[in-house]
Amino acid sequence: GGVVTGVYLRNNRLGGSIPASFGNITSLESIEIKEVINPHDFSIFPLDSLVNLKVLILSMTELKGTIPPLHGLVNLQYLDLGGNQELVGSIPSSLSTLTNLERISTMESALSGPIPSLRHLTKLREIHFGEFFGSGNHVGVFNFTELIHMPNLTIVELAGGSGLNGTIDDDLCSLTSLTKIMLNGNNFDG
Repeated sequence: GGVVTGVYLRNNRLGGSIPASFGNITSLESIEIKEVINPHDFSIFPLDSLVNLKVLILSMTELKGTIPPLHGLVNLQYLDLGGNQELVGSIPSSLSTLTNLERISTMESALSGPIPSLRHLTKLREIHFGEFFGSGNHVGVFNFTELIHMPNLTIVELAGGSGLNGTIDDDLCSLTSLTKIMLNGNNFDG
């Protein structure tokens, strides 16, 4: 038999949730569920056993609920949970263990709470947090000094009312690969 390495559902109208058993397909390398209309509760199935997963795109899916722990996704490179206005709660602290992560986006969600430490995510190329809906905001301090550990960082987008505080550090200028930084709608100083 064959081995399933990818699940791709784009531009569909789902009639229910994706079965939790998808979380048991340990051979998965990519899950892309994007632009899906779902009139029912659509929540994230358990992810922590998907050790081979490199790409997780669950964007514009009418996703509801909270983000489950991410600590088992040791090979994850691309995480996009944007465009889910009913995705609530905090980004799990286990995000800081995803040392292969290159891109993260939670744009256009209702997430709130602090952003976990990004210090050990040295392979990050793009960070997209912002444009939050509802009463939730990422509150607390964004630690700009953590960015100096990311030599390949090209985009930092903390825009559209993220509600973050922090001091924009001079070390930000030492990131020679940085091409775009958007910080509007926050409470930064420096």
